[in-house]
Amino acid sequence: MADTAQPPLTTYQVRSPVDHDHIRYALGSEIALSDAVAAPLLALGAIERTTAATNVEVEMDDVDDAIVATIGRLDPDDPNHFTRSGAPQVGALETLLDRNITSAERDAAWATYQARRGE
Repeated sequence: MADTAQPPLTTYQVRSPVDHDHIRYALGSEIALSDAVAAPLLALGAIERTTAATNVEVEMDDVDDAIVATIGRLDPDDPNHFTRSGAPQVGALETLLDRNITSAERDAAWATYQARRGE
């Protein structure tokens, strides 16, 4: 008889809204996934493993990766997405991230985004 056991599931916290199996998971919600399904979402920073520490306090590097990825989704020609000085608008990032961020978080993510692009 063939082994029909399902792969073990791990619980992750959603860092950026995720659509999975026709269900939309909002920022901060939990999602149970197999390692194979979770791998690409982890690589994108869309989810993170849940532990007591990560549920209470988010590491700055994790926040930066989610914000950096979101900066790439902004429209450089939209004045609602970028300030006159060229930095991403905090409000535009918050809308896409579906959570509040500080200007310091935005600044750190913007510097990382520019460094990765070689600007």
